Order: sequence, then C-alpha cells, then structure tokens
Amino acid sequence: MKLFELILGTEDESGVFAISLVDKPAMESDFIAFKENLVEFKTINEDKRLVTGIVLIPDKPIYRGNGEDGYYVYLSSDTIETASQMYLLQHNHSNATIEHEEEVKGLGLVESWIVEDPKNDKTNALGLSAEKGSWAATTKINNDDVWNNYVKTGKVNGFSIEAMFEQKPTNIEMGLVELLNEFKKNTEI
Repeated sequence: MKLFELILGTEDESGVFAISLVDKPAMESDFIAFKENLVEFKTINEDKRLVTGIVLIPDKPIYRGNGEDGYYVYLSSDTIETASQMYLLQHNHSNATIEHEEEVKGLGLVESWIVEDPKNDKTNALGLSAEKGSWAATTKINNDDVWNNYVKTGKVNGFSIEAMFEQKPTNIEMGLVELLNEFKKNTEI
C-alpha cells in the first residue's frame, strides 16, 4: 500500500483548527481523527478538571480509506511541532468538539508541549507512553455536561485533531516502513 506524508500547506486554512474528545483516537479522510489507534488521555486532576494526553505521534503510519482504495499517512516530528505552534498562534486553543460532531464550549488547552525526552517527560510521570517528537497537551474542562457525561463515564478517552494537511506522495510501500520502524525501535540506545 502507498504511503503519503501529511504536510502543512501554504494556505491559511492549513493546520489544526480544533481538538476533539473522542472514544477511539485515527485518521479520517482529509481531517485527522484518531479513532482506531488508541491513545488514551489521563484525568490528572479531577478537582481541577484537567485531562492530559498525546495529540499526535510522529512517523506513525495510519490507515486511511477502505478496501482496495486504502493507503497510509503519517506526520513527521517537524510537521507536528509546527502544527502545534500554529494551533496556539492562530488562537484555536478553545476550539473543541465531541467525536468531531458536536462543537462544545468550556474546554481549553492549558498546556501544550513536544516530548523531547520520553523517559523524563511529564507524560511518563503520568503513565502515558509518548515517543520523542509527540505532541502532548492538557485540557481544562469547565463544561459540566462534557465532564460528567463524557469524561467521567469514559465515553471519551483520547484527543483527536481536526485539521487540513496536504498529502505528499512517498516512494515507500507500507511493508518497508513497518520494517524500518521496528528496526529503529530495536536499535535505540
């Protein structure tokens, strides 16, 4: 299967414009919606209504499409870092949805960072598995309905972005990418 790199376009509409709380964080169509590759978030402070999780993981192949028309996409760590910065610089930190369907108010990103050292990162201290170059974030949830009926009940357990990226074709087939990723994991010191 073909592999495409998602890159930021040159238009103002390119980048991340909202973060959604979802049941199963995966890429969907031209929007990024992590629904199959579960990346859970953790409730880090119930009194303060804070949840922390991984927003994007670099070089993670994500299946798109169905049947014979399927392909994979991924984002580089550089693209993830730039997208995370653009998200904040464009004042999108309060744009939120539930399952990419319902816009909700009373949610806001209060922390955002790129994981530099997974072993010593805050994500590790919280029990989250984060790779170097991942985008991690903490969201404050002041919306009673979202907190009580989605977060506390476990109806949502991860972050997913709503974004527009361009697809850059690669000359790599998926079998080779999986092999290279496995090799990288086994050779890291």
